[in-house]
Amino acid sequence: MDIRSPGARQPMVDPARLPLQGLYRQESEAPDRVYMTQPFGGGQLRDYTWRQTADEARRMAAFLKAQGWPEGARIGILGKNSAGWIMADLAIWMAGHVSVPLYPLQSADNVRQIAEH
Repeated sequence: MDIRSPGARQPMVDPARLPLQGLYRQESEAPDRVYMTQPFGGGQLRDYTWRQTADEARRMAAFLKAQGWPEGARIGILGKNSAGWIMADLAIWMAGHVSVPLYPLQSADNVRQIAEH
C-alpha cells in the first residue's frame, strides 16, 4: 500500500514495511525461526533467530543511547556484509539514529567525503 504525502509525486514507504518494524513483527510471530546464518572460517556457521537478532540489536542500541548523542545522529558502519552489520544497522535505528554505510573497498577520500557530509 502506498502512502502519499499531500502534494507528493513519489509514494512514501508504508511504515509497517520498514525493516525495523519487520524485525519486531518477525520476533513476535516467529521468534525461534532462523533469520540469518553467518559463515566463519573453517566452514563454521552461526545461525541467528529473529529473537537472538532483536536481542543483540537491543543491546547495541542501549550502548548507543548511553553515549548521549542527539537523536538523529549519523553513525557510520564500516565493514563487510555480515550478520553483525545487519544487527548494527538495526541497533542504530532502534536508538533513534541514522546509519551511514561505509565499505572496506571505498577510497579514503570517498570515506572522508561521506563523513564530512
